[in-house]
Amino acid sequence: LIQDFLVKADNTGAIKLQSIPCAIYTMIQHYLWLVVFMWTIIEGFLMYLSLVQVFGSHISKYMLKFNLAAWLIPIPFPLIGYFVFTKSYTVGEGATAVSLIDHKYMAETMCFIKPETIAFYTLFL
Repeated sequence: LIQDFLVKADNTGAIKLQSIPCAIYTMIQHYLWLVVFMWTIIEGFLMYLSLVQVFGSHISKYMLKFNLAAWLIPIPFPLIGYFVFTKSYTVGEGATAVSLIDHKYMAETMCFIKPETIAFYTLFL
């Protein structure tokens, strides 16, 4: 619902397509999806410890460690994805020069990672 309010298909929402706020929104979405997947991995590991390796599986301050891992490990991936896959070009010279940005990280029709790119497929690794 929040996305429907912020980003509209006809580009009349609070966040315009292919803009800096759209890029930030895309990176936040990418980051939060990676956090969800990290928590899935951590929950699987905790289930393994409690169901399979029952004895000798105590980890001191495990929630602090797992929280730090789940929230900090995904941080670089959206930043790297945006800065590696976004190119800036200048067309023309002097006063008539126009700066163009080629977003290979964001889709043209929505504020989300561009489908069929490396950044998109790394969500599912």
